[in-house]
Amino acid sequence: HGVSLALDGERYSNPNRAAWLSKLSTVHEVLLRALGFKSLDPGNCWDGSMFTFATCCSGGEDQETCWHAGYSEERCCKPLAAPELGSREAVAAAVNQLVEGSCNAPD
Repeated sequence: HGVSLALDGERYSNPNRAAWLSKLSTVHEVLLRALGFKSLDPGNCWDGSMFTFATCCSGGEDQETCWHAGYSEERCCKPLAAPELGSREAVAAAVNQLVEGSCNAPD
């Protein structure tokens, strides 16, 4: 997971990592909505802060903390699986969205 560099046993992470993961999740959400997904919470799993589609199903790194007390990837993420996102058109759309702001640091 992730971009990190180990020096003398210490781990150094890319300071923009969280921002880029957020940007990737946003693009993922936009593409799902373009495919007709109305809700990104079909399993009624997200609390809107700690547990969200972005952190648990998309680009988030907190997936291991998401699945507890009846919540599972099967229930919360699988209904949002979209093989169409692997199409050439979808990949091109994602790249275009990411490139638009690539010269600037992400928010």
